[in-house]
Amino acid sequence: MRACWAKVGQQALVPITGNNARKALFATLNPKTGHLVRAVLPDTKKESFHTFLKILRNHYRGKPIWLLVDRHSAHRAAQRRGWAKDLGIRLIWLPVACPEDNPLENLWRVMKGEVAANRCYGDVEELCRRACAWLDGLGAREVLGKSGILSNNFWLYT
Repeated sequence: MRACWAKVGQQALVPITGNNARKALFATLNPKTGHLVRAVLPDTKKESFHTFLKILRNHYRGKPIWLLVDRHSAHRAAQRRGWAKDLGIRLIWLPVACPEDNPLENLWRVMKGEVAANRCYGDVEELCRRACAWLDGLGAREVLGKSGILSNNFWLYT
């Protein structure tokens, strides 16, 4: 939740159960074409990362894949790097603490504002469906624009 209403002078009450359902939305973005490969997986742990690497390889059969990744623990361990290498995927590391260098972070920020912020869904599955529908409804040029890749200041082009 990014914001909520409350009466003037009163603290807004936001119920938190501590028992929230979780899902992870994995995605890659081709910076030349705007093509997205996405998958909703149970979590961000190593097994889900491995599953996504296989999905990605299946999508780009026989083509070289260079995957820009952050320093999330699911990406860093030697076993995960080995999985990527076995699938013919080269991992390229973003600098530490530089989420602004990852174009998908910009896309996530816009999507959260459009789909998730200040909205309550029946369950996490519905939120995932809405997020995926929003992503799937974007054209390639929109994806490139919302991710910041079309900016004259995008780091890949400077």
